[in-house]
Amino acid sequence: MTYDVVIIGAGAAGLSAAVYTARGGLKTVVLGDPMNSRVAKAHQFDNYLGFPQGIGGTELMERSAAQARRFGADILKDEVVALAPGESFKVRLAAGDHLEAKALILATGVAGKPSGIKGEEGLVGQGVSHCVICDGFFYRGRKVAVIGHANYGAQEALELLAYTRDVTLFSNGRPFAIDEKLRERLGQEGIALHDDKVLEFTRDESGLTGMLLQNGEQFPAEGAFIALGTAGSADFARTLGIELSGDAIAIDREGKTSFPGIFAAGDCTGGPQQMAKAVGEGCVAALSAIAYVKGTDKPLIDWK
Repeated sequence: MTYDVVIIGAGAAGLSAAVYTARGGLKTVVLGDPMNSRVAKAHQFDNYLGFPQGIGGTELMERSAAQARRFGADILKDEVVALAPGESFKVRLAAGDHLEAKALILATGVAGKPSGIKGEEGLVGQGVSHCVICDGFFYRGRKVAVIGHANYGAQEALELLAYTRDVTLFSNGRPFAIDEKLRERLGQEGIALHDDKVLEFTRDESGLTGMLLQNGEQFPAEGAFIALGTAGSADFARTLGIELSGDAIAIDREGKTSFPGIFAAGDCTGGPQQMAKAVGEGCVAALSAIAYVKGTDKPLIDWK
């Protein structure tokens, strides 16, 4: 299905953007579950303007989603596993569906936490990576592992097949939560799945040599890719070569990234991680996306 704008992330920034783009006449879809956002999981917000008695996170997200739908935005509770640029942006979902869009707004929040596996920090860039698109090339024909129990990990494992056929996916001790279609593809491609917990990355003077598993086994590997949980905005930014500032997406005052047609808003652009900031940035990114899609891409605000 083709949209004017795809908004990746259904938190405060994503839904704020959706209200503006849908109300502005753009065919809009928000990807994600508002009830699974960080906002929805918060017990109470007392510092968000307009609610003198405070408001619970769940109620705030329910209201926000209803407002976006009121103006015609679709909300799909699906996970994005891959993006590709072209004449239009192509978005692949975990369920196997494909969407196309003229513009993207990245609003999935902050990047995931490190794996917590002993030795990870000292091996980043020496065998441990967080981005297949960025680093897969360096492991051509080598034995590699992907650590991730969900759809994001499965997709990263499949992406590695462009460089090597020796790929193993580890859940790191958690039950696998991979959609059926993705799981079928893993089987068809011969990617082994292991639910063993990884205790430590092992190394020598040249870098990673493998992983020590909880069952006592030493699993040899020359590369390990961390892909825990779901893909965040910074992961998509790295895939597309978008400029980052540390782990945050670099944007200008109009919510534009370094990639034409891609905008960002919310926690993924850096702190402070506050509701008011996310909502405001969602508005700005949406106004810029509207101008871009309608071919009037010019400064929306005179900042001089």
